Amino acid sequence: MRRTTTPFLACALIAALATACGNSESGAGSAAADSPVTIMVSGTLSSPNLSYPQAATGALAAAQAINKAGGVDGHPIKVVQCNDQLNPSTALACVRKAAQQRVVAMVGGIDLFTAQLWPTLKAAGIPWVGLDVISADQATNAMSYPMTGGTVTGFYQAGRLAVQKGGKRVAIVKHENPQSAFVAGLISAGVAAAGGTVAGQVVSKIGNSDPSPAAAQATGKKPDAIACACNAGDGARILKAVRQAGFSKPFAAGYPTLLDTDIQSLGPLADNTYTPSDIADPGDPKASMFFTQMQAQDPKARRDGISAGAWLGTYAIAQLLKGQSSLTSATLVRRLNTAPAIDTHGLTGGSISFAKPGVLPQYPRIADPYVIDYGVTNGKRTPVTRSFVSVYGGA
Repeated sequence: MRRTTTPFLACALIAALATACGNSESGAGSAAADSPVTIMVSGTLSSPNLSYPQAATGALAAAQAINKAGGVDGHPIKVVQCNDQLNPSTALACVRKAAQQRVVAMVGGIDLFTAQLWPTLKAAGIPWVGLDVISADQATNAMSYPMTGGTVTGFYQAGRLAVQKGGKRVAIVKHENPQSAFVAGLISAGVAAAGGTVAGQVVSKIGNSDPSPAAAQATGKKPDAIACACNAGDGARILKAVRQAGFSKPFAAGYPTLLDTDIQSLGPLADNTYTPSDIADPGDPKASMFFTQMQAQDPKARRDGISAGAWLGTYAIAQLLKGQSSLTSATLVRRLNTAPAIDTHGLTGGSISFAKPGVLPQYPRIADPYVIDYGVTNGKRTPVTRSFVSVYGGA
């Protein structure tokens, strides 16, 4: 219903920005009277291997609601899309077009190639707001403004839960690519924070239809719990193989690793599984605005951390530019860097701020340290914690 796969695998611009002048603050994305505030949703919106169209849906849902309420002091939010097609050259072309078109910000999305994109964005002064973090550079670069903890908090907490629910020895199953290695590092840090040790790491190749050899290696480490730095689809197959190998102890991963449909199909094999989430439960009335607007925009779109990031990013831009005389990217960056509280509309553990580094020293751009822990019992995933908890262990 709401979550999706975490992207460890891996352009046509559909509208143009009307350029304006006469701003008191330099920077891309200037806006004359009644002209739009243009933002770009990029990343892998569609490709043969990975597709995350819900990022565009999240931005469009927010923009529609904001515009219905009057926009940014009368200026409508205009969302343009640029699909990188899981291609680094196309990804670079997208951010170059964003610079040429003087968009105010990049918003949301999943992008595997940001390490090579930041120089262009920095030169143009264009921030990326609400990007779903899947690599270390996205959690450290000064032009990155994640609206949720994403992969960082979800898998860090999965490591902590593996120790808390299982015991001190944790085996990690990961894929062969750099994104999965990054996630395995997050799990390892969580394990260490909870007082545990990593019994070993084993590799199961992405898309492997038979992960039983990796499952046998993992269970052969004699762990108290197994944590998975893996994609959805792969995560379900690995969990099934681990259970069929006779391992009934806790299995932990980020929420997106196991879709609700995976849990339903696995039935009892999914029991004793723990999956922290970085966004509120759909049943939480404080978060109803997001889920209602997504439903109205596209009932079939996933309501997950990816769509939530784009939705929150769009709302943050509207909030921070409201009342400003110059609707430029320079204004937005200044406001992002100084605003004491950015409203997350009940989707996270509270308002966030980039005025100071986040609580995880190695990932200073992660401003939201809160998660909700979920567990699977009798084939059903339900919250273990009824409210957000900090990855440092407090409420």
